[in-house]
Amino acid sequence: GDWSSDVCSSDLFPSHDTTHQLYIDQSLARKGRISGSLSYAYWQRIRNTYRKDLVTLDQIPVAGLEEQDTNRIHSIHARATYAMTSDNEKWSWLIGTENSVSYFTGKRINGQEANEGDYALFASAEWSPNNKIQLKPAIRYGYHTGFETPLIPSLAQPYQT
Repeated sequence: GDWSSDVCSSDLFPSHDTTHQLYIDQSLARKGRISGSLSYAYWQRIRNTYRKDLVTLDQIPVAGLEEQDTNRIHSIHARATYAMTSDNEKWSWLIGTENSVSYFTGKRINGQEANEGDYALFASAEWSPNNKIQLKPAIRYGYHTGFETPLIPSLAQPYQT
């Protein structure tokens, strides 16, 4: 065989990410509670491919779309809820919204950038006629910019023995 190959290929993937979040949770009059959060996240990954001379240890960047690329994602996420419990504490309910928007960039993304949005409204209730029985109906409606989301109803009935 030929043992004269003194070159190898090396990929480096340095990345960076950061997240910032604000949060509130506050009791209100008449057994009400409001809570919410707002966050921003940033993520970056750099791909660098080099050919390295194993004799001189020189590194030469390899040209090409796949070999040299930087991907970035910026995301904003917001969630807010309002909950209330009845005076006799047999009923409680919650309504809320959850929304996120993301922005992507990178050479391998079609058009080198893309956006995505995810938005939802939801509500739930709880009825406890006694200490053993609970009934928990809920519903969630969502909208996503990239695909259809169904209306999601649910019903839980825990029973304490």
